[in-house]
Formats: sequence, structure tokens, C-alpha cells
Amino acid sequence: MKNEQKKIFNISIISYIAVQTILILVGLIFLVIHLASRKTWDENGALVSMSAGNIAMIYILFILGFLIIAVLQAGYVIMMMLEKEGQLKKLIFSILLLNVVGIVYSSFEIKEWNSNIGYLKPKKWTIYEMCYVGLLLSLYLLVNFISGYIPPMPFWITISFKYIFLYVGAYLLNFWACLTLCVLAASLTAVMPGTAVLSPVQYLFDYWFVTVSFALASLFKPADNIKNKYVEAANYITFITIPMICVYVSRVLSGVLFWLNPKVYTSVYYDFEWNGAWTYSMIFNAFNTIFDYATLLILVPPTCKVMKIVKDRQTSWNKVR
Repeated sequence: MKNEQKKIFNISIISYIAVQTILILVGLIFLVIHLASRKTWDENGALVSMSAGNIAMIYILFILGFLIIAVLQAGYVIMMMLEKEGQLKKLIFSILLLNVVGIVYSSFEIKEWNSNIGYLKPKKWTIYEMCYVGLLLSLYLLVNFISGYIPPMPFWITISFKYIFLYVGAYLLNFWACLTLCVLAASLTAVMPGTAVLSPVQYLFDYWFVTVSFALASLFKPADNIKNKYVEAANYITFITIPMICVYVSRVLSGVLFWLNPKVYTSVYYDFEWNGAWTYSMIFNAFNTIFDYATLLILVPPTCKVMKIVKDRQTSWNKVR
């Protein structure tokens, strides 16, 4: 891309992101005001105003959610403006963020699709990868078992430290090895004490698809040779964000198809007064997903940087072979 074209693109992408972020902020403010005015049910089934604690939680989630969106948008702009490679990654990220400018630009930049999807070809596992799958699966199940005894916060908010081990697997393993790790973790989750298995549909969307989604992170792992710290941060944001979007979609579908569907679940219950299963599920599941996402944004990058020593040693060993 010529300098003049690059300059036009940079101005376009920044302008688009700025307008998009302002619209999101306005929408969130309207939503928070509307949500805080909703009523909830007390122990006797009567409608009462939300408690001060719940309202405070809503405002905290609003601030946290907007900060995450701002970080996400900033990371996207840095990636589009400064990173020279990863066109397929840019295209997928643009589609997920509904960025028309980025979609058009990334589509024209992709010249050889085969070179962008080569990492999907099955590869022979090394002894390192076999050991990593077993070790990370054990750690995931151990943390999952312990966290099953910790009561959730309001709006069913839990801090899911167990997903850190799946991100480590995505960072260290190839796609197929990581997919195996996530499938095993998702399947064995059914026997954990904190797992509520009420129907096949509910289990699939609440647990199985959620856990398997983290295998996608292995397709967007940060490159080891990035020297620009801002590009590196943008890569980690992509690495963490794409699976979390799939997690959120799966949780929303679980709410609509099971928890809020009186045809398949007789104990349908709304924590707060709201019309419409889809909007309620989107709002309710945004609460726990925002907390998970914020936790992972903070903890995953330093964890993966520590594991880079292990990854470099594995790479050196593979070259010796």
C-alpha cells in the first residue's frame, strides 16, 4: 500500500472506530439507566426495586464493559495500522467487530488463502505436546473442581481461572492438539461438582461449546518475533477476544433455548423485570462474560510470556530432531 493510500486508510479506520465507540457508549448509558430502573422479585414473589448492591454492580459492570470495549477498539486500530502480516486474522477480527472499513481492506490484502490457513493441516504431535495436553487438562480439572465449591456472586458472576490453562494450551500447542485438550476438558466438565447438567442442550451451550471455543485461540496466537510492544498487545487482545465472543454467543443461546424456554424448562425465572428472552439473556450473560474477559485480559498475557521460555525450548528441541 502506498503512503498516500495508507494515510487515507488510517484516517478512515480511526474515524470509523471513533464513531462506533461513541455510539456504543451512548447505547450502554441508555441501557444502564433503563436497567437500573427495573424491578426484581423478593422472596414472596412481589416486585420491588433493585437493591443498592445490585445497582452498584450494574454501574461497575458498565464502567468495566466500556473500558474493555475501549481497549478492544484500541488494539484493533493498532493491529490494522501497524501490523504488516496476519491478513486473515485482521479480516476475522473486522467481521466480529462489524468494521466495514476493516473488512474491505483486509479482503483486498489477502492474496494467498492457502498460506493463511496452513496451520489447520494436521501435524504429528511431539512428546512435548502430548505431555502438555495431559498436564494442562489435569490443572484445568483441578481448578474447575475447587471453583465448583465457591458460591457465585450476583447475576451468577464467577471468575473462571480455569480458562487460563486453555489459553496456555492454545499458546503452546498446534490447533489439533489444542482442540483435543479443549474437547477433553469440555467432556470431563460433566462430572465436576459445580456443573449443572439439566438437559443435553443446556449442557452443550453452557459448558461444552464454551470450553471448546478456546481452541480457536490457537489460530490467533501472538507471534514470537514481535518487537513493537503495542502490536504485541493488540495480538494478545485478539488472542483472548475471539474465543470469548464465541463463549458469550453460546451462553446467550443457552439462556434462550433452555433457561428462558418454558417449553423445555418448567422453572423459568427472571432475576429482574424485562420483556424478551433474547435481550434478557444478552444482558444477563454479559455480566459474567465481562468479568471472565477482564480477568483473562489481565492474567493471560503475563502467563503466556512466562511460558515463552518453555515454548522456545520446545522449538529448539524440535529443530535438533
